Amino acid sequence: MLTYQPEIQYVGLRNIRILLEKHPYLLQKDIKHFFIKYDDPCYIKIEKLEILTTFCDDRNFEIIVPEVAEYALDVDQYFAPIATKALSKICLRVDEAGIM
Repeated sequence: MLTYQPEIQYVGLRNIRILLEKHPYLLQKDIKHFFIKYDDPCYIKIEKLEILTTFCDDRNFEIIVPEVAEYALDVDQYFAPIATKALSKICLRVDEAGIM
């Protein structure tokens, strides 16, 4: 699904995000599929970032935090602050993430 047109990806990602609110560990093994690609449209980047933020816990923060920290340095002036805010959320929720 993540190789389809951006509009289809967006609908799928929104549904995945809703599903993860009820069952956060459902796609735990597939975290890397939600890493952002450089050519993703901004609305896809934001959805993937929200999913990564939802996924993040004590078991996988070492994979997600460096990735999200890289997004915070993005040249996109709209997306970088959103990524910074997501990184802050992760650090507040996962104690060990704040000391990385």
